[in-house]
Parts: sequence; C-alpha cells; structure tokens
Amino acid sequence: MGSFFDIQESLDSPREVSIDSYLDTLHGFKQLRVMTMMVVMLKMMVAIHAGYKVPDGVPEIRIQPGSDGSPAALANLIVVPEGFIDHCLGAAFAPIDRVVTSDFDLMWWSDELISVYGFAWAIAHEYFHLARMHWIFDANDGTRTQDVSLATERDADLCAIAMIYRYMQKHLSHFADDTTLRQAALYSVFWIVRSLPNASKAGTHLPISNRLRDMSIKLAMLREDPSEPPDPGAQLPATKERALYLRDCLVRCEQGYLELFPESESMWRELQIAYEDSPLRRAVLEWDKIGH
Repeated sequence: MGSFFDIQESLDSPREVSIDSYLDTLHGFKQLRVMTMMVVMLKMMVAIHAGYKVPDGVPEIRIQPGSDGSPAALANLIVVPEGFIDHCLGAAFAPIDRVVTSDFDLMWWSDELISVYGFAWAIAHEYFHLARMHWIFDANDGTRTQDVSLATERDADLCAIAMIYRYMQKHLSHFADDTTLRQAALYSVFWIVRSLPNASKAGTHLPISNRLRDMSIKLAMLREDPSEPPDPGAQLPATKERALYLRDCLVRCEQGYLELFPESESMWRELQIAYEDSPLRRAVLEWDKIGH
C-alpha cells in the first residue's frame, strides 16, 4: 500500500526492529520524547481498532533504523523509517499563541505535543487504510486508478485528523475549550506535513494545500458531541463558524512557516484557490462516490 507522503520507500530493508528494541538504542531526552510519541500513537491505534472492530489485531509497528521515507502499511504491519521519527522531533514551528486564537491560557500546551500528535496522525493515516479496507478498491492486478488513490488517501487523511481531535478532546478538554482544541489539532499536524520533502508531489495525493484545507473542513464538520453525526452540508451555523476560524488558523500557520523559511514556495495562492474551489461538503465527495 502506498504511503501517504509519496516519497521514497524502503520496505525491503531487513533491519526492521521492534519499538522496544529501537527505544533501547536511544538515550536521555530523545528517548523520553520518542517513548511519549509511541505511547500516544499506540493508544490511538487501540482506539481505532476498537471503534472499527477490525478483525485482525492492532498492526505491529516496526522501526527501520537509519532509513528515510515515510510510514507505510503492509498487511497487518506498519513500518516507520527512523528518518520520519527524526523529522517529527525536529520540525520547526511558530509559537502556538501566534496561531491559535483562544480565550484560554495556553500554559497547558507543550511544544513537544507537535511531534506527539503529528506522528500519531501519520500512523493513524496508515492504519485507516487497513481499518477501512481501502484495498478492496484495488483492481485485480493490485493497481488503483488515480481517482481511487486520491479518494482513499483523502479518506485516511480525514479519519486521522478526526482521531487526533477526538483524542485531544478526551484528554485535554478540561484545559481548553472546543475552539482551541480544533485549532490545536490542525496546528500540530501542519508543521509535520508542511515541511516534509516532496509532500506536494503529484500523483496519488492531492497538493498539500488541498490536503490541509480538507483536514480543516473535516474538523469543522465534526460535532462537539462524539455521539452526534457530522454536518458535511454545513446546515448548522456552528459548522460554518468553525470552518472560518479553522481556515484562518491554517492561514496563520502558513504565515508562520514562511517567516521561518522565507525561501520556501508560498501556498498562499494554492490555499486561496483550494477554498474558492471547494464548498464545505466537496472535501468528502470523492470518497462518497467510491465508498458506496
């Protein structure tokens, strides 16, 4: 199964090791940070497994020391290159109080949560390919049309960002209101995805501006009460309000990114086109057409 980020894969490496074995090679603060990333990621994996009643067990996570690339799901296995872990640990970011508008004191926030939630989102994306059985849309020879690839990758994106929000809601709602948590979910994932090499590469994935837009729209669709269905048609005023402040959050993220990396190519025009081209519901139409 192709990886979300569509960059160099190295699944043929014989050097895959367990999480525990990999942690044993680390020391000090890095070991603690990676351990925290793995604990939160595994908790989300268990939640996905329970929520989707996946017949197989939770996929095994294996680390590839010394390799670059992105996580990839294969059968009931998710392989994570060490380079991707390092990418999450080293991602640059703008301070949260410059991006997330909140009436709450942001002292509860730790910058370490960017790597924690960004990493968890990437692994959840891969697991959703398995949990939502995206392989059933493959042709007999195992290939996919571009439309199917775009739809399944988008579906994994949106399911993963929803999982991040629900996890934060469960564990952080006594520190922050719902508006803050939705922005914090988008903020965490932005810095991991935006700076990844070749994240915008054409082919099986939409441009990064579209993917980030779609994730912001997914967050807007979700009702605060998990038991209530999403609002993809934006029938509720609250959905429209959330779509606007999440759009603005994404714009502030991009502004902060360009201040950190002034030589980078701007997404301003692409974001503008992405939002103009897409009414609120269109973010899920491709999957709806294929999945039913």
